[in-house]
Amino acid sequence: MIRAAAKNSEVRESTAAVPVLLSELRPGDTAILHGFHLDRREAALLEAIGLTLGCELRVCKAGEPAIVQARSTRVALAAAVARGLHVVPRALIA
Repeated sequence: MIRAAAKNSEVRESTAAVPVLLSELRPGDTAILHGFHLDRREAALLEAIGLTLGCELRVCKAGEPAIVQARSTRVALAAAVARGLHVVPRALIA
């Protein structure tokens, strides 16, 4: 299931750039969470811990597990989950 992007202005601006998988980013990269390609339960759990559409993520560690920071919280994600998160890298946002 892919969920649509949030409707805040930052995400609307980012839709000009093509989303990539979170698993494709390197440590230090930042991106805006654009959508999920996960089942509803997994997506709901991620939202409950702060990984919401439109939030900014910073990759702290790539691989297994991937560690990302959203706001002031760091979260470890299995590689399969990182492959299910669609993000727009900050470098691509004009």
